[in-house]
Amino acid sequence: MPEYIIGLLTLKNYLLVLGLVFTSLTVQAQQAASLPPTPKAEYVSKGGEVLPSAEGAAYQRRTELQNDSAGFVRTYYLDDKPHSVSYYENVERRIQHGISKGWYKNGQLSFHSEYSHGKPVGIHEGFHENGKLMYRQGYVNGKREGEMVLYYPDGQLKRQEAWVDNKRTTGVCFNPQGQEIPFFEYEVLPKYPGGQEGLLQYIGRTTRYPGKALRRGIEGRVLIKFVVDSTGLVQRASVANKVDPLLDAEALRVVRGLARFEPGRQDGRAVMVYYTVPITFAIKQEPLFRRRPPKVSMAAPKS
Repeated sequence: MPEYIIGLLTLKNYLLVLGLVFTSLTVQAQQAASLPPTPKAEYVSKGGEVLPSAEGAAYQRRTELQNDSAGFVRTYYLDDKPHSVSYYENVERRIQHGISKGWYKNGQLSFHSEYSHGKPVGIHEGFHENGKLMYRQGYVNGKREGEMVLYYPDGQLKRQEAWVDNKRTTGVCFNPQGQEIPFFEYEVLPKYPGGQEGLLQYIGRTTRYPGKALRRGIEGRVLIKFVVDSTGLVQRASVANKVDPLLDAEALRVVRGLARFEPGRQDGRAVMVYYTVPITFAIKQEPLFRRRPPKVSMAAPKS
């Protein structure tokens, strides 16, 4: 009788294709805004965490959808004074389009920026509460271009950089007295233990292809978005594109179990950073059963 063996349901029978995408750090109120597709008002902390009530909240966020995906997202101080306003062509995916503005509680403009289909364009500016310029940076089609400058609240130059095609070519930093100090990067992304390789290894090691999905031949690429907060913790993980409940739940479980990052920094300050991790579940087109060659045994000839 020929013999058959059942192929084990291991990584030999399916692939988990991993990737990593992270967004660049943004400025002030934009860093604090998480944007779920809901018309309901929500209370959020200063760090952007959604809260069940006004207790501990810094702002109230109101999403005004104009259709199934696009609309305005406005945040208000708890005394109902405006804090920020942005238009999104896709609220759930945080794709900004048009002008975004923010204000201090005293009504002073805090930032002004422009986006085209999710990409920063034009001149982005931020201001200190006293009205003096805090920063200015130019963008062309989503890439930094030209001079970037930062100032202390008294108007003293703090940092000056030159950018060409999204690459910094020169840079210098100054202390509050106007003296040049050792240069340090303006933006530093969060770092996972072991670096990006350690992050991808963790996801690959931890992710399990759901058995039911495997047997049904369900495949797909799940995007999980989350925030690394200013302490390095993973917050607000959610599925950005739903593929299948089984695959979605598994990808979400894995991301929620990530260890603490070394937080990202902007101008030396710890800030929150948005991440998107795509995890692709793909089944190799190989039979789970394969035929084993028949065993042949030969007896020693009798003498």
